[in-house]
Amino acid sequence: MKQTKQPIIIKTISELLRGMGMPKPLHPLVAVVNYDATKIIRENAGRSFLIDFYKVSFKKDFKGQVRYGQGYYDFEEGVWLS
Repeated sequence: MKQTKQPIIIKTISELLRGMGMPKPLHPLVAVVNYDATKIIRENAGRSFLIDFYKVSFKKDFKGQVRYGQGYYDFEEGVWLS
């Protein structure tokens, strides 16, 4: 599926949390997020996101492929840490 819209660029943790309908972080450089408590914004479904900071994720029971850079990575066995 080819993207027709420009990617959404997220520059700060506060901006990321605000976009997920969550309160601002207690510290501007660190946040812990339970993605089960986030909201999905329908108009952003299928859009690409560029995050201008490091993000570490642990996704339990993830199966599938993830595009990172110019390639796809298969995570059928195990977990994905990003």
